[in-house]
Amino acid sequence: MTTTTPFPADERGSIAIIFGFVLMILALFTGLAVDLSRAYGVSSFVSSALDSTALAVARELQTRDMSNQEVQQFAQTRFDALIAGNRKAESGITFDSIAVSVNRDEEVVEISAASVVPTYFAGLAGHDTMNVNESSRVDYNVRVVELSLMLDVTGSMSGLKINALKLAAKDLVEEIIPEQPRSKSNRVALAPYSASVNAGSYAEDVTASNANNIDTCVVARVGSAKLTDERPDAGAYLEVVSDGANATDIDPHQGDSAYACPETEVLPLSKSRSVLNERINSLSAAGYTAGHLGTAWAWYMISPEWKSVFKGNSKPARYDDEDVIKSVLLMTDGAYNTMFSGSQGDTSDQTARDLCDAMKAKGVIVYAVAFEAGELSEETLRYCATSNTHYFTADDTNELRTAFVNVAKELTSLRLTD
Repeated sequence: MTTTTPFPADERGSIAIIFGFVLMILALFTGLAVDLSRAYGVSSFVSSALDSTALAVARELQTRDMSNQEVQQFAQTRFDALIAGNRKAESGITFDSIAVSVNRDEEVVEISAASVVPTYFAGLAGHDTMNVNESSRVDYNVRVVELSLMLDVTGSMSGLKINALKLAAKDLVEEIIPEQPRSKSNRVALAPYSASVNAGSYAEDVTASNANNIDTCVVARVGSAKLTDERPDAGAYLEVVSDGANATDIDPHQGDSAYACPETEVLPLSKSRSVLNERINSLSAAGYTAGHLGTAWAWYMISPEWKSVFKGNSKPARYDDEDVIKSVLLMTDGAYNTMFSGSQGDTSDQTARDLCDAMKAKGVIVYAVAFEAGELSEETLRYCATSNTHYFTADDTNELRTAFVNVAKELTSLRLTD
């Protein structure tokens, strides 16, 4: 019997089919990855738009009463504008109307949005679209701000510089003070300084009854209270300049000519834009730089220890009030070079640093802006600032305005909740 050996089967066709099937699976997964990546990008910019919208709604609710309908309309307009400005929204994506919920008892805003993203490849698996749902939640019962501005009005600030300072300070006021403030609202104080501080109507309250003052300006304290925010009283009154004044820590050839009394008086905490702007507009530049004195008054005006001086609507809140953020903004364009009275051995620069240490120990947030300042001034302001992120430099008007606005925005920013 003859035995025949079978030929091996030709498997090339089946291998090709399997290979093609694998390629199709790989292509499908690659396509799904592309679709998922696109959906993730949409999710990211929708989430960002919702966060921005929720913050805007919260700020509005802080400053004015709004009905639920007004809130919905305001939020939808804001969200639509943000979406329209994003190129990723031009790829056939559709958006439902956003849903806005306001819990007025807990003072919380919640906003959600649903969007439909068309797919390029998932349709092969029966999914022509992907749904993207995002939400944002904001607590608008934020703490109010008490901010005191130490404003350099020394002679070196004359001309374009003082005008730049006025613009920057008014920008900050507009950013931090609501147009229609409520009973519980942010407040700003102004502490202009040069070689002295003009205490105005408060001069009698902060100086000794037998002080031989030639005007309403005061200089630094001496003794144990000089580095504190202790209320002005016996042993803690501020010094004044009389005809026999003697300036130290300056060019000795200048003598008493270093003294100058700023024309603009201090303004305690106020929530009125018009009052603040009127005082800012009155700023004028003259005199030497007693930076430690400006630092001290910026602190005094938010200190609860001075509530017997700054009363009524200007009374500072307690340090332990958890609903209040206490802060100062220190600003100068030059070295601290002037000190009066019995402060032999001290310097304006070191005294300012010591005062900064003391106020930061009380929980005061310190911002600092060096405006076309020298190296020594920058070192002092950087030291005084709460951190490097609280310190700014500015070399022109625009940079100064930006720095002031950034301070205001940081203080008034709302924290997004989980």
